[in-house]
Amino acid sequence: MLEYKVIVSDTNKPTLFNRIKPITPDQPDYRKHIFERLVKQTDRYQVGTRIKVRGTPNKGTITYIEYDLDKIKWQKNKPYYIEIRLENGESFVAHPSQLKTTQK
Repeated sequence: MLEYKVIVSDTNKPTLFNRIKPITPDQPDYRKHIFERLVKQTDRYQVGTRIKVRGTPNKGTITYIEYDLDKIKWQKNKPYYIEIRLENGESFVAHPSQLKTTQK
């Protein structure tokens, strides 16, 4: 008769990861916290990075990233701070969720 022994190796402990604390728009410094969180999560976007705009065939290059909180455009509690220049010459300011890195 075969005997099986189940070995469980649960190495993921909640203390190993920094949990994201929920924050609501009515709390003080909401914009500051949201912006700092986005910058940490999207560090792959640097000036000169080739990107694709999600949901469109448009591709372009990041020309400028605004880090001054007072100059950032906010729409529906989302910061739009990455300036993009498309291949057709148009430029616009985008939120990181609109972008995707791409190769040439």
